[in-house]
Amino acid sequence: MTQERIAGTLLIMIGLFLLLKPAATWKITEQWKNNDVSSPSSQYIVMVRIVGTTACVLGLLLFAGVIG
Repeated sequence: MTQERIAGTLLIMIGLFLLLKPAATWKITEQWKNNDVSSPSSQYIVMVRIVGTTACVLGLLLFAGVIG
């Protein structure tokens, strides 16, 4: 049960970061690939927020012991 709670907590933290700071995620992971682009596209922000929401939901399910 402890491993599921640790994994759930990590997923929740990552998901919240993705939800709250999609531009920072872009700077960390994608900015170095683009020389002339200074900010992420709106589609990128939407996709990162969808992934963040999914991670939060999965983290909550793991933490609660519903899955795992």
